[in-house]
Amino acid sequence: MSVEDTPDQQYQVISAKASRRAAKMLDYGNIIFMLLPLIPGALWLLSDNFLWLVLAIPPLILWFGVSMLVYAINRHHPNPQVGHHIQWAAYWYYGLVSPLVAVGIFIPKSSAGPIIGGGFLLVSATLIARSLIDIRRINRFEWEDTLVKGGQ
Repeated sequence: MSVEDTPDQQYQVISAKASRRAAKMLDYGNIIFMLLPLIPGALWLLSDNFLWLVLAIPPLILWFGVSMLVYAINRHHPNPQVGHHIQWAAYWYYGLVSPLVAVGIFIPKSSAGPIIGGGFLLVSATLIARSLIDIRRINRFEWEDTLVKGGQ
């Protein structure tokens, strides 16, 4: 049954541009929140003050929670391609950050800075590169408008 066959039902159009933007949300967040802790991390390396390393942690904790919200909102988007791209961005983020957190718990405090810092740089470089590749792939994808049954 096509849209023309059912004049009594109302449809809402979700534009291709809106679907593309929704598919890139988690990737943009990954890039921003992986770059934010690098500033206090670099200041920690320059000054050797542990406070700078402590200030690098809140953006990661914030994004860990907010990314779950972004995932939950966009995973079941009416356009299935949005959900596909969001799922892969989440897979990369949680797959790379979770082991860093788990390993970081058991590292002795005396060597925590260099080990966690090096691990974070590796995770950041990998995740930022992967997110940029995904954004490029999303931009190249041929997006179409999506029709959704609306209310009265």
